[in-house]
Amino acid sequence: MERHRTTESVSNDKATSFMYLLAKIHKEPLKTWAIISYSGSICYGLAVWVDKEIKKVIRLLPYVATSSAGVVKKLRSRNWNSKLFTMDATAMYTNIHLGHAIPVIEKFLLKSPLGQEICKKEQINVAAIIYALEVVTKNNIFMFGDTIWRQIAGTAMGTPPVPDYATLYFAIHEIQVIPRYPESEDSYGRYIDDRMGIWNTSLTANDDERWQQFQEEIGSFGADHSFFASNPCYTPLQWTFEPRATSAIFLDLNITLNKEGCIATTMYEKKLNLYLYIPSHSCHSPGIVKGLIFGAVHRAKSLCTNPAHRMPFIRKTYHCLLARGHQAANIKPIFQQAINSILIESRKIFGQTTF
Repeated sequence: MERHRTTESVSNDKATSFMYLLAKIHKEPLKTWAIISYSGSICYGLAVWVDKEIKKVIRLLPYVATSSAGVVKKLRSRNWNSKLFTMDATAMYTNIHLGHAIPVIEKFLLKSPLGQEICKKEQINVAAIIYALEVVTKNNIFMFGDTIWRQIAGTAMGTPPVPDYATLYFAIHEIQVIPRYPESEDSYGRYIDDRMGIWNTSLTANDDERWQQFQEEIGSFGADHSFFASNPCYTPLQWTFEPRATSAIFLDLNITLNKEGCIATTMYEKKLNLYLYIPSHSCHSPGIVKGLIFGAVHRAKSLCTNPAHRMPFIRKTYHCLLARGHQAANIKPIFQQAINSILIESRKIFGQTTF
């Protein structure tokens, strides 16, 4: 970071973004995220535009998990003679370095067959995207207290295109690596910095060696690039792998692989989830609350493969809304309507549902 102390003349009308710290209260010891509040800054409009353009590319890429429901549908499509694995990036945004990432993205969009096909289909102006990315990522100037900083390495949480920029950056590497490992190709998926897959342990005799090779190749993206060779203080993005097992947590899913090779999923929620649903005194349209309830019931059906696991989540949602000030007389009929129209099997199992 480059630092400059502000003077009294600096004020909010300068359209400078600012940084604040968000506590990771689930971590021991306590840690923080550094968040850049980018909204209203001078490059905000450009950042939003390039984010929309990158989304057009991402939705056509393989190995990108777009929703938990999509993950469940994919995993339930067949039986697996395998083990689950997950991995997590180490400080993904700050460890994706612009000197490597932007040239990689430009080369992919301009020269790779898949990139060219996507750009043609979506009518994407590659030169405009690359220029916008450089302006937004290389000019992250923000206030912190009475000082002004400019980020000179990595990218910042809070900048609109960064999650999709990070997704695209590493997807380019995955497109090259994953097909070389049929042990995981059919199940592999990633959502930004979280990845999971099912590793078929029976395909090769030297399974442990292949697993180690896979981990090393995933974590070596860009190691031979001139940017890292000439800047020894920077290293490629690193990933932490969990041991292969018969259960794993990915996104908001608790995934289990049984002895028959079938996948079962239930919803995973962190212990410190605050359940901050829309309060009763909100000025939102009443239809928003109805949509929230129908969405919760639909989510329960989509993510819980065992019907018996769905109603506990729905009841929890009901009681959380009561805790936010909603009246039982208003929301209970909506829950019943949602259950009757979405959870057909729940009527058979539970009869007239009670909360």
